[in-house]
This record gives sequence, structure tokens and C-alpha cells, in this order.
Amino acid sequence: MSFQGRLEEAIDEGLRQFPFMNLGRIYLKQGRRWDALREFEGAVRAAPEDIKSHKVLHSLRARLN
Repeated sequence: MSFQGRLEEAIDEGLRQFPFMNLGRIYLKQGRRWDALREFEGAVRAAPEDIKSHKVLHSLRARLN
């Protein structure tokens, strides 16, 4: 795969997780932590190689335990 192909793939993966991350952050600001957790889990499913999504999910899970 070319560099351009990898770049386009990265953009696509970012766009798939973007709505989940944004909604999760909104839910956190509203104090709806379980709803936020569900959205962050969706972000990880949408882009499993994204480290930032995993970190956010792990951090929230730690706070909920």
C-alpha cells in the first residue's frame, strides 16, 4: 500500500471514531459516565488501533471501578 493509501485509511479510521469520541466527551460533561463509556467503547471498536481512544476508555473504566 502506498503512503497516500495509508494516509487515506488513517483519515477514514479517524472519521469513524470521531462521533463516538465527541458524544462521549459531551456525556462526561453532563455527568453521564455510563453513556460516555458506551461511546468510548464504540470509538475503540471503530478504530481499534487508535491509542488515544484506548487511553480515554481505560481512564474512564478506572474511574467507574
